[in-house]
Amino acid sequence: MTRPPTTRPGRRTVLAAFSLAAAASLTGCDIRLEKGSPRLPGVATQGPPADQTALLRALNTVRSLQAAATDADGPWAAKLAAAYGVASNRLTQVMSTDGITVPTASATPARTGLTAARLGGLQRATLSPTAYGDAVHATSANAAMLAALLAFGAAGATVQGAAPDWTGETLSAPMSAALLPSVRAALYGMEVIAARTAVRARSRAAAGVITMTAARSRLELAAGAKAPAARLVYPLSVQPATDAARTTLASDLLADVVTACASQLASAPGTSADLRALVHLWSDATALGWRWGVVPTPFPGLLG
Repeated sequence: MTRPPTTRPGRRTVLAAFSLAAAASLTGCDIRLEKGSPRLPGVATQGPPADQTALLRALNTVRSLQAAATDADGPWAAKLAAAYGVASNRLTQVMSTDGITVPTASATPARTGLTAARLGGLQRATLSPTAYGDAVHATSANAAMLAALLAFGAAGATVQGAAPDWTGETLSAPMSAALLPSVRAALYGMEVIAARTAVRARSRAAAGVITMTAARSRLELAAGAKAPAARLVYPLSVQPATDAARTTLASDLLADVVTACASQLASAPGTSADLRALVHLWSDATALGWRWGVVPTPFPGLLG
């Protein structure tokens, strides 16, 4: 008996079947091709790196403020310019690690000659809804860094007489309750420092008492029934018997508030209004700390 001829698939048919099978396999494993790779049916091409737009905006802001602070007038300009330089380097490292193309910075920032008030106003202007939105919606790896930059900018504006408008802020009861112990301790310590300081030299302590009293009131109102019980006495890391000891104590108390604010980022403030309230306290404590001799760093309360 004569067998009918066997039909063998052509080479193109085999390759097409292989491509479809490979595509199905890649899709099932949730593999994504790198951006710019040849497209295969059923395989998604990788999009831009996470937070690319937000990080590029932050870098542009930091570089602009570094340039503005360079040779600007006032006692804070040089310190802020140095800190913004550190922030620029850190952002560049993070972006390069994430595969984001970093635009080239100008070699030497131009002389600005800005007044302290004008420099403060520029820092205040960067606290925009877009900047808050970028921090709120960023991945956890970058959200803390972006939020810390907001607190730093707000503190810079505050020490230069351009304190931000905090209208519209909100803060959840649990987060307010978590922040209250450090604020109450700072207020108690500032009151002790003021009492141990000659009247003519109380301006920094008085500013701390006023600022921390306002913060305590905001937090107690927001915390409501969740507010922990206040203590009559709080332990002091240093007994404020001398000017040097009072400076150390104030710095320690304010650093604790800054650290408490930074730690709350793990709770991921859900809205820009929540983050705005957190940045308010964060920047107030940061600015007070600078006035007590703490060196400005671009990521207050964060390691690295």
